[in-house]
Amino acid sequence: MVPGFCGSRLVFSLTRLFTGPVNKARARENPGVTRLRRLLEHYAVESGALSVVTDGSALLVQHGGASSILRPVWVGEGYPADLEAAWARVHDSTEPGEPVLVAREFSGASRQRLRERGLSWLDDSAARVVTPHGLVIAVDGGPAVPEPHTSSVFRWAEASGAVAEHLLVACQAHSSDLGELVIPAVVDLAGRLAVSGATISRALRGFDDKGWTAKRGAERGVGSSRVLVDPSGLLSSWAAWYTREPREVVSAHAVVRDPQAFTDELVRSWRGRWWALTGQLALERRAPFATNPAAVDVYLETELLASPVRLQETLDLAGLRRVDAGARVRMIAAGPYLPRLTPAGAEPVQVSDIRLYGDLLREGVRGEDAADHLRRHRIAF
Repeated sequence: MVPGFCGSRLVFSLTRLFTGPVNKARARENPGVTRLRRLLEHYAVESGALSVVTDGSALLVQHGGASSILRPVWVGEGYPADLEAAWARVHDSTEPGEPVLVAREFSGASRQRLRERGLSWLDDSAARVVTPHGLVIAVDGGPAVPEPHTSSVFRWAEASGAVAEHLLVACQAHSSDLGELVIPAVVDLAGRLAVSGATISRALRGFDDKGWTAKRGAERGVGSSRVLVDPSGLLSSWAAWYTREPREVVSAHAVVRDPQAFTDELVRSWRGRWWALTGQLALERRAPFATNPAAVDVYLETELLASPVRLQETLDLAGLRRVDAGARVRMIAAGPYLPRLTPAGAEPVQVSDIRLYGDLLREGVRGEDAADHLRRHRIAF
């Protein structure tokens, strides 16, 4: 769509943005600067009515006889916790220019907060940039400004996700008075998670490249170590990957008048079987959020769900019948690593705050608010 003028304002509206090649040197720059500049340069090429000059971490935009200074602020994955942390850094800033909050994909709750505060923002599917000097850019219906693909881009996988989850659980338990969390040796992580040393080393190198972890002391040998320096960034990236991962779920129905009492009954009915509580009911047990859980969410061993005979025995013990809709109990395949990542001892066994955060995010906007509550009040990074 060709940009046009509306009074003294230059107004743009697109349903698809330029996704052409990017200079390799640019791909290593601040992702917020890179994304916003790609957006603006597209308009400059299309219309000739706009020019862009980079000045450090700011962009000077000439448009319609006026000029605007834009300051991209990188928000990472775009969850509410990411947004609040970024906004706290800039909202009292005396630097000139209009802050533009940039993320890979702002969540629904984050977009609502951006609208309420009248902030300019951009992610990989939409944008809303407004300046006091008449520049208005509205983009919807992407794809918009994807991150450039390079050979060094970190790719999540099930094993690296388990390593991250383990480090995040450890970080939550780590006292800030002790300084940075020192990451255990690769051989120790391999033993705890049943993941090969080569896989763990590859994951940790990827974490280093993203700035979530860093080496300290000598390069290797005595005196060398690796520490977790950005748990918030690691948590948000892990959660964004985790919530997109498919999982096997078996839905069941029973008369559940009191979910808490029903869960206590499961402790007796399923004794001898590994299972773990998650979801809204787990949240109510540790950080109440004034919700009325619609279903009881539990993890069961993947092998159990895959066996029709063992699954039916498990359903019968709890008085459950399998259904396609109207589930009161959802049984989720635990995967190969969750039993090793889940704290033991309590009854019922409950997933860690980290896994619970990811599971709540899977529930959409309603779950996102609950996840943000958990992150602020329990995880704290």
